[in-house]
Amino acid sequence: MAAGYITAWPQSSLKGILGGAGAIALFGVVRSLINQAGEAESFFRTVLVLIPSFLPSAAFSLPITALLRLGVNWYGDAMSYTGRPGCCGWDAWASACWCSACSPGASPR
Repeated sequence: MAAGYITAWPQSSLKGILGGAGAIALFGVVRSLINQAGEAESFFRTVLVLIPSFLPSAAFSLPITALLRLGVNWYGDAMSYTGRPGCCGWDAWASACWCSACSPGASPR
């Protein structure tokens, strides 16, 4: 769920996709680090193994975050096409919205 929020947050689709993929990979690496590390020596070995595995796991999660961002973009396009204010429902709430499609001054995608 957090990856969806991170993917939808920025105005740029590419930044959202890369941020969401990084969040998924970081979650996996931290979870593995917590599960594997017990002693100081074991912790050091685990870090040495998990740091290089971050980029491949981020690359594998790119399609998932791209689909999430595609859904956000389609939703923003549908709301702007129908003339509705977006995901928040009211323009007054647009600054507090998690979705970049609702932010004031957001250009239609």
